[in-house]
Amino acid sequence: MVAITQTSIVGRRKRFLTPRECARLQSFPDTFKCDAKNPQAYKQFGNSINVELVKLFARYMFGDREIRERYSYDAQFGKAEMEL
Repeated sequence: MVAITQTSIVGRRKRFLTPRECARLQSFPDTFKCDAKNPQAYKQFGNSINVELVKLFARYMFGDREIRERYSYDAQFGKAEMEL
């Protein structure tokens, strides 16, 4: 999502994401009330930060063992590929 152009497009069909879909991508709860004006709502979500993703990065960076094991290179791609 990009706040500047306010054109959140998906796939070849060029279907626009709805403000609610943008809110969900940014981890806003379904109870969040979007701005009544779509351009303003797109701008809000484009300028926002996905808090759940920030939490995940912080846990990884500060050494959460479970998160590091789950998202490590070895867990994602296996040790064999790293030896190439």
